[in-house]
Amino acid sequence: TDFDAGGVEDSIDLRRVSSVSTYSDVIAAASQVGEDTILDFGGGDSITLLGVNIDDLSEQDVLV
Repeated sequence: TDFDAGGVEDSIDLRRVSSVSTYSDVIAAASQVGEDTILDFGGGDSITLLGVNIDDLSEQDVLV
């Protein structure tokens, strides 16, 4: 619940998610739902970033 977008302190390790190999894949899986961003990778695999705007995500926020 305390993820800080912008690549300063936090990053999400997605290296073991088979449907993700680039930052573009991450953005393609992302949707804004209210104040939250949901990364839906299919097959029941998803991450909800509470209080994070999709526009605040950057390549430094994810490891692919």
